[in-house]
Amino acid sequence: MVYFDKHKMKLVLDNLLSNAIKYSYPNTKIIIDISQKEGQIVTKIIDHGQGIPAEELSNLFHPFQTSSVK
Repeated sequence: MVYFDKHKMKLVLDNLLSNAIKYSYPNTKIIIDISQKEGQIVTKIIDHGQGIPAEELSNLFHPFQTSSVK
């Protein structure tokens, strides 16, 4: 049994998928992998875009932060 905020989970997944689509190079695959590991649900969105610069990774999970990637 897993309990979570359905609305927030939808927002997170929508954002991850829309960014993967928006920033991936043309004609590349986007892989969605959902699995269970050690009692946790692990969700991976794997795309083939340019990525986020290493110096900006620490800002990823702060509200209203954006990346310099265009």
